[in-house]
Amino acid sequence: MAAAELHLRPATALGEEELARALERAYEDYVVPFAMDVDRLRRHVDANDVDLDSSLVLVDAAGDVAAVALLAVRGERGWIGGFGVTTPFRGRGLGHRLGALVEDAARQIGLRELQLEVFVQNDRARRVYDAQGFEAVREVLILTRPPSGPPTPASLPVPATDPSVVLSTTRPDPDPVWQREAAGVARVDGVQALVTPDASAPRGAMLLLDGAAGALVLDVWGDAEAARALTTELARSRPDAAATLLNEPDGSPALPGLLAAGWREAGRQVEMRKRLG
Repeated sequence: MAAAELHLRPATALGEEELARALERAYEDYVVPFAMDVDRLRRHVDANDVDLDSSLVLVDAAGDVAAVALLAVRGERGWIGGFGVTTPFRGRGLGHRLGALVEDAARQIGLRELQLEVFVQNDRARRVYDAQGFEAVREVLILTRPPSGPPTPASLPVPATDPSVVLSTTRPDPDPVWQREAAGVARVDGVQALVTPDASAPRGAMLLLDGAAGALVLDVWGDAEAARALTTELARSRPDAAATLLNEPDGSPALPGLLAAGWREAGRQVEMRKRLG
């Protein structure tokens, strides 16, 4: 089937279940396992400000989804929060076509910048973004930490605190990765917070969520010693739980302390951005 026979629709033209299935199919054979259902889709849309009216799908005459792109919006900035071509339609240049269409949609709603992350080994997607004029800004790491067993004392005091206190604190990194911005993290249910040495003058902070697969760290910041102490407290309070941290900037002040505390690199992405005018 030729690409010209496909029809452009807003993502809202699909029901939630159909959109979730389309995303899962678009990420078949992805560089990391990918699963999507309605609950995950709703959380993703809410926490990351995905604008489904401006997000796009390409469908054929039978209604089968050929490609999907989710566009998130904060002010004049946009983030590509999901992008892919389903297996039967690959190899026809749809990635480039969809990329251009998303950029047009972003301009139409007044966005001045687009950003995204792509795995370093995802050459196919990287070629699409390079051709569109996206530029690499930095590399960000996916870190994991296995269960820690018997606890060890932290080098600094690490009390739990109200997450809103941490979210309202001026962080030393004024430009976090999209998923770690306070605007989105604040809307995630069940977030817990740790600070060091105290909430009134935090040297570092960690925001996390407990789940069936272990602890998901939504954000962490601070110097190396603070990051190590926060990880030690995380391990002490959850000795049997593994932990995952998404998109820690390579070269961040916290990274040496995280690695010293047992975190290990499980994946690496390139953050890319493009000015739209």
